[in-house]
Amino acid sequence: MTTPSENAAAPRWFRAIEYIAGAAILVIMVHTLANVAARALFNSPLPDTNEWSAFWYLPIAALGGFILAQFAGEHIEATLIYDRLDARNRHVLDIGATLVSIAVSCAFAWFTAMEAAHATSIGLRAGVTSVVIWPIKWLVPLTFVLLVILMVAKVVSLIRNRQTLLLAAVDASPIPGA
Repeated sequence: MTTPSENAAAPRWFRAIEYIAGAAILVIMVHTLANVAARALFNSPLPDTNEWSAFWYLPIAALGGFILAQFAGEHIEATLIYDRLDARNRHVLDIGATLVSIAVSCAFAWFTAMEAAHATSIGLRAGVTSVVIWPIKWLVPLTFVLLVILMVAKVVSLIRNRQTLLLAAVDASPIPGA
C-alpha cells in the first residue's frame, strides 16, 4: 500500500506535518537518551525532561498523527458489521459517521480553544517547573479544526461519489423497449 507521503502528489502540508511529527519522536528519543546518560554518567538527570517530553514533544507527534491518519484514511476500523452491509448502506453509514465525527470534532475544537485561551491568559507552566506549556495548548484546537476540514472534504467526496454511482447505475440499466 502506498502512503500519501510516498505519493509524489502528496500536498506539501502533509509532508510538513509528517516531518514535524517524526522529528518530535526523534527528539523524544534523543532527549530521553541524553537524560539517561546524564543520570548514569553524572548522577544527575537533565532538568525537566519528563515535562518537555509529555507537554511538548508527545502532543506534536500524536496530534500530527491524527491529521496524517485522517488524510490517508488510515484510522482503525472495526468492520464486523460494516462488511456485511450492501454498498448503499455502507455509503450511507460512511456519510453519517463522518457527519457525527464532524460534530464531535467541532465541539472538541471549541472547548479546547477555550481551554487554550485560559492557559494563555494565566501563562500556564508544567507543574512547578519553568517549562511554559500554554503555546502547545493551541495545537489541540488547531488539530481538530484541520480534522473537521478533512472530514468535510470526505463527506463532499462521498456525496459526489454517490451521485456518480447513481448516474452509472442509470446508464447501465437496460432501456425497456429498446
